[in-house]
Amino acid sequence: RDAETRGPCNVGALVSLAAYSSNRVFACNYNQLFVIDLSAGTVREIGRPTGVATWMPTGLCYSPHNRRLTVANYRGGDILLLRVQADLSVALEGRLHGGGLRAPENVAVSPDGSLLVVADYRAGAVFAFDAASNRLWKVNLGHAHGVAIGADGGIYASGLLPPRVVKLDPAGKKIGRLDKEGWGPGEFLWPTGVAVLGDERVAVADAHNGKIHILDRDLQVLS
Repeated sequence: RDAETRGPCNVGALVSLAAYSSNRVFACNYNQLFVIDLSAGTVREIGRPTGVATWMPTGLCYSPHNRRLTVANYRGGDILLLRVQADLSVALEGRLHGGGLRAPENVAVSPDGSLLVVADYRAGAVFAFDAASNRLWKVNLGHAHGVAIGADGGIYASGLLPPRVVKLDPAGKKIGRLDKEGWGPGEFLWPTGVAVLGDERVAVADAHNGKIHILDRDLQVLS
């Protein structure tokens, strides 16, 4: 617990990263939470937050404006709101549960903190909540897995069955989708991760074909 290791370190199967600073990231592997310093080459394990009985972190999102690490807690069926302390330890300050959540796989928070979006694998849906944890909407998406929010407020989410990526507006309306199954450009087998790049391109990681697809904000294939 809270031990720091320098050099090669077995951190298991990492499933999510969240940038904390230019050279440090939070990471999780279904069972543990870490802070990784990319420049110093150190890994520090952070213990399970006090007050969390059921713990299986699968998705992370860090919000610098309020120093909050938001964690999709798959087995707990909830979203954990953790305060990041000055020493990079974390403390539980809130929990989002109910509203139809069953097994949150990933989570994204808008830059101003007004919108929190969850991809819930077992519920087969994407959920949106406001800053007061009130549910705003639910959109069905089979085996929902990845989720990200763009600077324009667009929400990008991936589902595994059938494999697809959709774009939603802030009100939950579907405004785009890419749902071709296969091995070619813009075709998916198991699209597990979604990220919005700095120039608003969208990266989609496919765990089964080993590719990262690059799309524009309208889900047109770039590479």
